Amino acid sequence: MSDPQLHHLCLTHSPLVTLVFQTAMDQQGIPATNISSISRRSVRPAGRGICLDDLSDGLEACFKAMNRAGYQQRKKALREKVSELTNHQPFIAYLPHLRKPLYQEVISHPACVGYQFVEEGFSSMAWKNWQKSETRLGKRLQNKLRTLISGAAYQSERAMFDTDDAKFSGAIRLSSHAFAGMPKVTDVAAAIPPLKTGSTEKHLYAILDTSYLHRKIRWADYEAALVDAILEAAEGMTSIRIKFHFADSAAPCHFQSAESRITAAIGKKLILLDRDFSVEENLTGDDCLLFAVTSLGYYSALFGARVKCFAPAVQGLNLDRWIEDCLLPDDFRAVVKL
Repeated sequence: MSDPQLHHLCLTHSPLVTLVFQTAMDQQGIPATNISSISRRSVRPAGRGICLDDLSDGLEACFKAMNRAGYQQRKKALREKVSELTNHQPFIAYLPHLRKPLYQEVISHPACVGYQFVEEGFSSMAWKNWQKSETRLGKRLQNKLRTLISGAAYQSERAMFDTDDAKFSGAIRLSSHAFAGMPKVTDVAAAIPPLKTGSTEKHLYAILDTSYLHRKIRWADYEAALVDAILEAAEGMTSIRIKFHFADSAAPCHFQSAESRITAAIGKKLILLDRDFSVEENLTGDDCLLFAVTSLGYYSALFGARVKCFAPAVQGLNLDRWIEDCLLPDDFRAVVKL
């Protein structure tokens, strides 16, 4: 029986976090009146909630600038919003990790009595690798100074998945690899609903990652593999939809380049999805999802979706090395059927 005086606050930055959290709440029989959420990245909140992109970005900016007045103003605003969302009750916070000022400020709220981690992707599977910061000494000292001057609860050197804090009360996962070895892990895989089927429309989704931004993969090589995968899978599909990672500032140019090649080859146009379009909430068992190394492809495969991974065709992308370096789970090939 859940405590009627205890509120449950989810901090989500992806539909996956929202799904895992909501499934856990359903399993525990937590009433909707005791659930609320704060979202980032324009993700739709779970239950009664709000998106705090501006406030989250403001905390980060003021922290880096050592702007004490600005940081304290935003910290006060955050505490007021949290108190309002949680009906001024004690609450447990559910969050993907602790690397953001927003997250650490929420768990430092006087009414927060505990926090749990929620599976968010591949970092949850290699959580032990993220515990120690590799920041250089000079940067660490600068960040400590920023914490001191801004009056932040946020500590940039804090473990991404801090299980030593007295407020830590567990973790929630849906894949067997997530949070391995972490204490108090709850598994919700069996309660995840299956994908809907029977639609008259079949959409082809191409979901891009950041390997060509951060992993020394040339866009030209990535695009070549992407276009070939789309051309191979496009037959019989109602539409071809492509979504770029929000970190790709050159997405419009990259889209135009890929679209011109697709249109020239098969006469079909690509649909560029907005950054706030949730593929997870729209994907059905009749659709097909193309990807290279994004976690969305892996999790969609776990949910039973039709997926095609084009990573092996991307020149310069060594899939086995990624797996060895724990950037991908060791069952990646098996799950995505490579």
